[in-house]
Amino acid sequence: MSLIPRDLLTFPLPKRSPRDAAKAAKKAKPKPMRARNPKAAALKREGMSRGYRESVRRLPCCTCGMCPPSDPHHLKNGTGERGMGLKSTDKWLVPLCRECHDDVERAGSTNEPGWFRAHGVDALVLARRLWDAWRLTNCEVKMRRIVALHQAGDLPQEPSGGRP
Repeated sequence: MSLIPRDLLTFPLPKRSPRDAAKAAKKAKPKPMRARNPKAAALKREGMSRGYRESVRRLPCCTCGMCPPSDPHHLKNGTGERGMGLKSTDKWLVPLCRECHDDVERAGSTNEPGWFRAHGVDALVLARRLWDAWRLTNCEVKMRRIVALHQAGDLPQEPSGGRP
């Protein structure tokens, strides 16, 4: 038994205006699905690996030999993987110090091969060798040796045209 009279417990509902009804109907509609997160989609692409990027970050610069940490640079020319809003996969990374990385980015994607040639680096061969060494052995010591041999010019050249 309640001490409050029953007529005070029931309240008349306020009338809705047409504007409020339209707002309520709009909220009730299911929202369209959002586009997938592009960064999450990029990580799922074949040839993308956070562990490999971290390994490349711990390598010395391939042009000037500056000690790590380096900036992993995604090659833009010759990979055949770039498109609108799509960068090359991680298998086309080379280690560059911040200064060299800024310099090659200023040179632009069309001048990138010439920039690497001027610094005595065959970036496509280096990237391919680093990716293969990491994928097959996951050994950073081997990767450091590859960078050192490439800087010294002792790394045998590969025939052009092949991709990893």
